[in-house]
Amino acid sequence: MENETSKKHTVKKTFKVIGVVLGLLLAVLFFFGFFSILWVMRTFPYVSVPEVIATLVSLGGAPASSITPFIYAAVLPTIGVAAVIGVSYLLLYLFKVKRRNLICLLTFGLAGLVAVVPSLAAFWNYLDLTTYIKSMMTESSFVDEHYVDPANVDVEAPEQKRNLIFLFLESMETTYSDKENGGYFDTNFIPELTELAETYDDFSGDSVTLNGSHCLEYTSWTMAAMFAHTSGLPFKTILGQNNMDTQESFFPNVMSLGDVLAKDGYDQTFFCGSDATFGGRRLYLSEHGDFTIRDYVYYHNLSSSDPNHVNHDGWWGFEDYHLFDFLKQAVLSKQDAAKAGRPFNITGLTVDTHFNNGGKGEDGHPCPYCDETLVEENQYGGVISCSSRQVGQFVDWFYSSGAVDKEVSDNTTMVLVGDHISMSARWLDEAKKDGFDRRTYYCFINSAVEVDPSMEHTARDYCAFDTYPTTLAALGYTVPGDRLALGTNLYSATPTLLEQFGVETVDEEIQNRSETLESLLEVDEFNLTYLARKGWLPTATPNIEVEEDRIHAVLADIGKPVELREDFSGAEVTIEAIGGNSKTFALEKLNDNWNYGVEIQLEELPPAKAWGYKAEFHLIGERSGNAYSFDAVTFDLDSLS
Repeated sequence: MENETSKKHTVKKTFKVIGVVLGLLLAVLFFFGFFSILWVMRTFPYVSVPEVIATLVSLGGAPASSITPFIYAAVLPTIGVAAVIGVSYLLLYLFKVKRRNLICLLTFGLAGLVAVVPSLAAFWNYLDLTTYIKSMMTESSFVDEHYVDPANVDVEAPEQKRNLIFLFLESMETTYSDKENGGYFDTNFIPELTELAETYDDFSGDSVTLNGSHCLEYTSWTMAAMFAHTSGLPFKTILGQNNMDTQESFFPNVMSLGDVLAKDGYDQTFFCGSDATFGGRRLYLSEHGDFTIRDYVYYHNLSSSDPNHVNHDGWWGFEDYHLFDFLKQAVLSKQDAAKAGRPFNITGLTVDTHFNNGGKGEDGHPCPYCDETLVEENQYGGVISCSSRQVGQFVDWFYSSGAVDKEVSDNTTMVLVGDHISMSARWLDEAKKDGFDRRTYYCFINSAVEVDPSMEHTARDYCAFDTYPTTLAALGYTVPGDRLALGTNLYSATPTLLEQFGVETVDEEIQNRSETLESLLEVDEFNLTYLARKGWLPTATPNIEVEEDRIHAVLADIGKPVELREDFSGAEVTIEAIGGNSKTFALEKLNDNWNYGVEIQLEELPPAKAWGYKAEFHLIGERSGNAYSFDAVTFDLDSLS
């Protein structure tokens, strides 16, 4: 009886210890949530849910320097709190303070709640989650009514096709110019880009200040921006912001700029200093335009003796001065073919001006050609100025240096667009607080057409959607109706959607659900690569038990993540005689907890050589038809019988 009482006391004490440990761990998680929320709100001020998600996901492909601020701001303080809790409990234990468990739980648990609950409320308001959730549930006919399917528009190419150089400039805003030219700062950090926009087409009419593109929802991170500028559509997908590289196809129902140019025989190449696979860029450009991809992976994999070989000298890959070298090489290598009638589309993406999590002076990546004095005083400003200078030098090289055959340069249109506004917390916080109208940089150089006379004095309101038909017009294409997808040809007198309905209305409407968008932006939510990345694959324990004349194949302990969103229609096991044939057997559902199993007579197995068998188990998805696989089981009839 005494022994029984002792056992009960031990069990009770064990559960109490477990309860205390779990309670204190929960308190630590409260503090981790608090510190994480503070970091996000400091790092990504005034941005939306999709932008924050996209940027946080992109940190997986970012350098350590981009993740370090989070470690300092959230991980290390949490470790500090955990240490304080541990030391406090140890002191209470050493001094034999009564009810020390309750004291610790109440003190640190309440402190964690007091910290995390108000911050969660602030975070909700900061992201405007009410509006975001509402938009996910609200269906709108706006896009359905105003979408113009490019496949149904008889876009006509000019008799003499023009070459295109299209540069996406990372986080480049008109904001970086000085007040005199319509920017926010006293210093003009982008003098070269300012001069180009004022000399050529930024659709500012008679205004003496820079015009730029409004950055709408679902166009405000790099992949979304590239998609919006070249397809005229917002980048909305149930997969999240940067998971399109898991797909077999990238929105096959969309006709993009790349598709149109490919149809007309353009030689298309995309250059970037990072891995083009990230976010689905490689898939998008390969499928929509058959682009040749020249990214960090390509140049890094060249022989070390090749002069174009690069190591990881930038932060995601190679720096922009390499990019412009490669762009120049591409131009020179393609100009003869261009003169012979094979036009080129050379598209590039810069990266040095990407923000770097809002650390003190850490935004942007300085390169050897940056002004060291300016970088020391203002790193992001120095990097932005360097980028502006490099773009200006490239434009001068192409059109004015004589390095490019004049027949080619005269017949080439260049498009320069900021992909999206910067997410820098430190550098542009004041501009946002002051209500400055931040827009992305925009400039069309050497267009084949001029602005419609009725609009040449008018400053246009436009967004990334309008780049698609405007680029075709600048190349000399005829676009009946001057509309493609949700975009408008800015060289025409046709009003853009923003001019018709206002920026706020269009921004709100594209966030709502649309039957048209959902039908166009086709994705496979059960793609195995996607499910694996998200941690949504089912789990199970495969097992083979061997008896004298049979084996039992069992798939046990099946776990189905909530996010999987499908049940299983069955299961199977494929048994392969190693070095020989294989045979598949259906598993029957057992009564206990979703388990599946089958009894197989030995004579049913394929003939095996001396080294035995391998069994591969699969669960069959009810909706997707996926064969979810698990670790293979190897067995030998002699050794296991």
